[in-house]
Order: sequence, then structure tokens, then C-alpha cells
Amino acid sequence: MSREQDRTTRYQEGSLTLPGTVMLGTGVMIGAGIFALTGQMAQMTGALFPLAFLAAA
Repeated sequence: MSREQDRTTRYQEGSLTLPGTVMLGTGVMIGAGIFALTGQMAQMTGALFPLAFLAAA
């Protein structure tokens, strides 16, 4: 096996498929939304943030 073929094979084995890419992008957007909402909640509740966080859980 030549060096060029070896690189191509390794790349294809580790690459993302379309469904994998869509799932990764969706997870990133949902995760960012959760952090943004947590920050907004912390701003609105002020010092009572820990209590509000526990009540939401």
C-alpha cells in the first residue's frame, strides 16, 4: 500500500458523515442555548440564583 492510499484510508475512517455532522451541530446549538438561558436567569434572579436554579431542577 502506498503512502498516499494509506492517508486516504485513514481520513475516510475518521471523517463525519452527514447525519453525524447534523447531530453535532444540533447538539452545539442546544448546548449554547442552555448556557445563554442560564445566564439570563442569573441576571434576573440576582442573589437568589442558586435557589432559582434548584427550583427549576
